[in-house]
Amino acid sequence: YPKVNLSANPAEATEGETTGVVFHIDQTGATEHESTVTFKLDKGDLEDSDIQSITYTDTAGVAHTVTLAEALAGITIIIPADTAADKMPTVTVVPAQDSNYEISEAFKATISDAKDVKIVTDTANGKFLDDGEIPSVSITANPAEATEGETTGVVFHIDRTGLTEVDSTVTFKLDKGDLEDSDIQSITYTD
Repeated sequence: YPKVNLSANPAEATEGETTGVVFHIDQTGATEHESTVTFKLDKGDLEDSDIQSITYTDTAGVAHTVTLAEALAGITIIIPADTAADKMPTVTVVPAQDSNYEISEAFKATISDAKDVKIVTDTANGKFLDDGEIPSVSITANPAEATEGETTGVVFHIDRTGLTEVDSTVTFKLDKGDLEDSDIQSITYTD
């Protein structure tokens, strides 16, 4: 009985590249019948805008554009009888380019609903990597001096440059230097 496996190679793709994550639907074992499976994409950490394109390449080497809605609902993958190992179908998911820094985004694909073939490996994982620069953080003091009795005080500003889709976290620590505890009237944090 023929067997089919789902794998991803390459399993990672970086924004700005056109190769994408390539899911391979590979069948082993000779058959005189056409085999079919349903391929479904699971977005996982991805947003719709993270995907530039999805392409299904059939056993004849013909590329078919697939919409995200179709990939999420499931597309029928056909493997004709006696298809050579190097002609097996693939589905390629290409990342979209954007200017925001993002963490790596994991997603997966599955195959199901096998006809005239037994599924051995039904899931494969993919990941999109960001090509942007990590945002930078700086600290400045403005005003940098304060006079006893004034209510304004020294103000430390923590600034971030660069767009990001993830929260940034830093730890602020005060070094008293020449100050004594009694020299400080109050410390206020404003987010």
